[in-house]
Amino acid sequence: MPMWEGEEDFGEGKGPTPKQRLLHWIQSRVPDLPITNFTADWNDGRAVGALVDAVAPGLCPDWQDWNPTDSLQNASEAMGLADDWLNVRQLIRPEELVSPNMDEQSMMTYLSQYPNAKLKQGAPLRPRTNPNSSGDVTSKKGGRMCDVVSGIGVRAYGPGIEPSGPVVGAPANFTVETFSAGKGQVDVAIENPHGEAEPVDIRFNKDRNLTYSVSYTPKLEGNHNVSVKFAGREIPKSPYTVLVEGHAGDASKVTASGPGLQPEGVMINRPTYFDISTKDAGRGGPEVIILDPAGNKNTVPVKLRQISPDVWRCEYVSPITGLHSVNIFFAGKPIPNSPCGVRVAPVFDAKKVRASGRGLQPCGVRVKDEATFKIYTEGAGEGTPEVNIIGPGGVKEPVKMHKVNGTTYEVIYNPRKEGRYVVMVSFAGQEIPRSPFEVSVGPYKETLIKAYGPGLVGGVVNYPALFTVETNGETGALGFSIEGPSQAKIDCHDNGDGSADVRYYPTAPGEYAVHILCDSEDIPKSPYVAQVLPNTDYYPDKVECYGKGLEKDGAMKGKPTEFTVDTRKAGSAPLDVQVNYGGVATKNSPYRVYVSEPLNASNVHVFGPGVEKGVKSNLPTHFNVDCREAGQGDIQISLTNEKGVEVPLKIVDNEDGTFTVDYVVQQPGTYFIKVLYGGVKTPQSPISVTVQPHVDVSKIKVDGLEPTAPVNSLQQFRVITHGAGKADFAVAITSPSGSKVKAHVIPTHEGFLVNFTPTELGEYLLSISFGGEPVSPTPYRFTCMHGSDPTKVHATGPGLERGVVGNPAEFCIDTRGAGQGGLGVTVEGPCEAAINCRDNGDGTCSVAYLPTEIGDYSINITFNDHHIPGSPFQALVVPEADLKKIKVSGNGIQPHGNAIIPMAPESCRSSAFLHLDSEGPSSTIHLLFPSWWVIGFREPLRVHIYSTKFCSYDWKTVLKITRASPVLLQTLSPTGIQFPGLLLSPPGP
Repeated sequence: MPMWEGEEDFGEGKGPTPKQRLLHWIQSRVPDLPITNFTADWNDGRAVGALVDAVAPGLCPDWQDWNPTDSLQNASEAMGLADDWLNVRQLIRPEELVSPNMDEQSMMTYLSQYPNAKLKQGAPLRPRTNPNSSGDVTSKKGGRMCDVVSGIGVRAYGPGIEPSGPVVGAPANFTVETFSAGKGQVDVAIENPHGEAEPVDIRFNKDRNLTYSVSYTPKLEGNHNVSVKFAGREIPKSPYTVLVEGHAGDASKVTASGPGLQPEGVMINRPTYFDISTKDAGRGGPEVIILDPAGNKNTVPVKLRQISPDVWRCEYVSPITGLHSVNIFFAGKPIPNSPCGVRVAPVFDAKKVRASGRGLQPCGVRVKDEATFKIYTEGAGEGTPEVNIIGPGGVKEPVKMHKVNGTTYEVIYNPRKEGRYVVMVSFAGQEIPRSPFEVSVGPYKETLIKAYGPGLVGGVVNYPALFTVETNGETGALGFSIEGPSQAKIDCHDNGDGSADVRYYPTAPGEYAVHILCDSEDIPKSPYVAQVLPNTDYYPDKVECYGKGLEKDGAMKGKPTEFTVDTRKAGSAPLDVQVNYGGVATKNSPYRVYVSEPLNASNVHVFGPGVEKGVKSNLPTHFNVDCREAGQGDIQISLTNEKGVEVPLKIVDNEDGTFTVDYVVQQPGTYFIKVLYGGVKTPQSPISVTVQPHVDVSKIKVDGLEPTAPVNSLQQFRVITHGAGKADFAVAITSPSGSKVKAHVIPTHEGFLVNFTPTELGEYLLSISFGGEPVSPTPYRFTCMHGSDPTKVHATGPGLERGVVGNPAEFCIDTRGAGQGGLGVTVEGPCEAAINCRDNGDGTCSVAYLPTEIGDYSINITFNDHHIPGSPFQALVVPEADLKKIKVSGNGIQPHGNAIIPMAPESCRSSAFLHLDSEGPSSTIHLLFPSWWVIGFREPLRVHIYSTKFCSYDWKTVLKITRASPVLLQTLSPTGIQFPGLLLSPPGP
């Protein structure tokens, strides 16, 4: 037994009994009372009050003044204080303590808590009341309440005693706190400016701080004298002079805010506050009245104090949960939004905690047993459980408690003596339901009787719960009883070998105590606690067991045997296998085995159209996953694109070991399907799937869409989808301002015909899609402009100026920017020239005509019947050159200076002459040649061309050699024939 404070150590095996020790300890603490027993000496309740005050001086200082005839009141107050502030649980009721038939053992158990009691923080300690003071408790106006000692330790606060603030006709309130002064009398007197007494109302709040709420309503302006006395003496600062003003302020200008006014968030027994702003409200003071859920005014005292000239702070602590009404007044009138509803919530709810287990059963636990039970705190809120176990003689038993999970605790204790044990379980300082538990611990006993089977630990509603009992030669009458939520029928079958199979049939889920009795007494380890579950989706009666290992003569020494348990028709559930040898369970028996195939991800098969060729975008597809031969495991399936972005999947469990996976991809491309089974990749994973567009947009053609169009003109183009497949067609036209243009789409045999009318000037964007796929990577564009403008049509090319007989003369016409219109081209000349026009599709047109005779030709180009700039154009057509008749001469073509290279003279009508004039370091070459020749020169020659009449076709070209280096001169005919190169060397200085 542990030593107590102030107790003498008598050594091992010596000294008084536990009863004597407890009595001696109490006598040493309460020497003023003649306590000699644990029954009659305690009946008036005064001895308990004395013991409480002895353990915690100041907690119950007035016990000496208690009237012995008020025994129940005395006991209730003392035991309540001990429970609240010393954590001494009321194992007996006050009615039992004052009874002449008090049970000595129970009283000793209760009193045995005091030697180890510790005072909690915040306890209301106070000095003893002056025995010479007396008075009656009243609550009348101007009355007296409670006997008091002195004004020391008493304080008053609130707007009703402030120097200014109260107004005529409005309640003025303040609080008197007697926490540190003990029991006593509070006197309050209000004297108006005429020296007359004003009515005053005093209410005791019955809170831990022993406060009183005082209220008076002044009727006159001027200074009022407020006298507050405690035990007939003025408290500090009393009397108070309060200036009452005549005109009440405007309550509508007062506001209040703070956590104490929030609808949610205020906790029981936790302080909160809110602030009241009286700025610009005028004269008056605030008043706060809080109604508890029952409508009581005095259960939630408030504390009002001024923290600035215009701000008052209201503080309160509610000891009650539920919806409170916070009423705020100014100058006697409610302020806006008053009253406010505030719901006070519990920080914890010990009523939601439950405890169960063998260690709490009323009987069955024996000395040296490991008595266990569990505490379940789910839904109880903040807090931790606390367990105190008082054994015989009031001895506190050691307890081990550990946390199993977030809301479950396991408690273990080992009773050392037989007798009555009281197990007290509290949560966050409050007793849980059914606590304290009384456990009658029996003497230590050994037995040969063994019990085993699933029915001792659990079961299922409406199925037999089976267990086996083996006597192993021990004699005695066996008996069984089942205690639980339902009455359970019991069947017992005697096997004739000293064992019995027992079945009981629970009809409701819950905790069952299975008592196995021998000669009407629980065997060791009895009762067993079984958790019975509700009916489930598996069927134990459909399990088939067979094999040589289960046959009577199926096992031989030294040879393995086997048997089969077939659960295919019984659903999914754990399987218990019990193995006994010689009637005794072997080590680790019963073995717990879950019936399933071994995990083998290589047996997972993935198949279906969703993992094969032919998957199209925007079309739903699926694939299947077969895990029936892969054992038990969790499946994980993902589908990602090349950038790793996941595509949503719909996975359907077919509940037969197979899964169906549906998906739709929006864009073509390469995708990867990963399949994990039991965290292991399957052989096919990852599976690459190429998603094709569900239409072939490469086969779609857009025809007739012009690059320009006049404003307010009907535009029409065709979309040819033949061979691209069938799908939805869509066209979106965006105007230059960003608005959508309505288009009329007409299906045709080759695709679609689109009509629309542009109404704005500027560039339009046309997005054409087929089956959700864009026909072109970028939108089509066309420009809407005013009506046609021929001046903006331009024609360029050599065919507008010259030509060679028998060769096409080409030029190009650019109509971009000219708007809509018809283009006309005609060629007039010595002969009818064939004309070929080709639309380049970008607003330009390539034209070629073929002259067959020499002469002047007139080329007419019109746009909307108007000539374009420069039309008609004049072109000279000449015969094709005969290169064999050309000769070159002159000293300018000599390899060294001015020497002339002779060339084979050959007269011709078309001839060229090369002449070189030497002028210092530079040389000038004069070349006369027919105008249809082309001469090409390599750098660094500079070419100047001017026209000189020579016959009717010749021009003169001046070439200047700009550096002293050989120059290769080449001439080309109009047909591309190259003359022999002439190497020219510049002359020396």
